Amino acid sequence: MEIEIGDLRNFASRFLQVLEEQEVKSARDLERLVGTQVMVEQPNGDFVLFENRPSNLSTTAYTISYIRNGLGIPIELKINNVLAYSQIIIKTKLLIRGYSPFAIDPFKNTIQYKRLDSSDFSISKKELAELSRLSE
Repeated sequence: MEIEIGDLRNFASRFLQVLEEQEVKSARDLERLVGTQVMVEQPNGDFVLFENRPSNLSTTAYTISYIRNGLGIPIELKINNVLAYSQIIIKTKLLIRGYSPFAIDPFKNTIQYKRLDSSDFSISKKELAELSRLSE
């Protein structure tokens, strides 16, 4: 499936909704959610997975992935508190300003990322909110 801008907006909105429902206000709040998945209330079986994965320089990063079966991960957020950065990875048919492309998925979507020089969760949430308001 090619991911259109409207699809990306919807994924970002649902991602934010799950974070609100789970009362995630800071990176510390993610610790209690590591290892869980939360179903998104909509018919496609989407879910958000909370993990702590290996990262750069032998550190770990909180990794929150929005997943749709058959499509993969259209949005992923990584927060590395030790190295004080966050990264948002998206995939969509079109390039998004401010994001750097690095791969193409089997559906011809461009996988792209944006690095935020802070592990402050509120900054990452603002970026997700911007994605939820993207215009075509």
